[in-house]
Amino acid sequence: MNETLTLHPDGRTTLRLQRRLPHPPEKVWRAITEPEHLAAWFPTTVTIDGDRISYGFGPDGRIT
Repeated sequence: MNETLTLHPDGRTTLRLQRRLPHPPEKVWRAITEPEHLAAWFPTTVTIDGDRISYGFGPDGRIT
């Protein structure tokens, strides 16, 4: 596993995660691009100690 957090001069932050997966690239691509596959492993809502985190995907591809 490899993780990098970069703070850019304009204030943006980029988080990069690298993983080696035991699956063919086509299967991994479907898992991250097709909603029915994404829903199987990526939570849209998480509750932690009474707090709630929600993820949203904007039209520009940003996750908020």
